[in-house]
Amino acid sequence: AKPRGRDAQPAGNSAMMDALAAAMGKKR
Repeated sequence: AKPRGRDAQPAGNSAMMDALAAAMGKKR
C-alpha cells in the first residue's frame, strides 16, 4: 500500500516522497 499523503503533496514533493517510499520499501 502506497502512502496516500504523497497524493496530497505537489508533484515536486511526490518525486521526493516516491524515492523515500522506495527506500523504505527496500529496507522493509
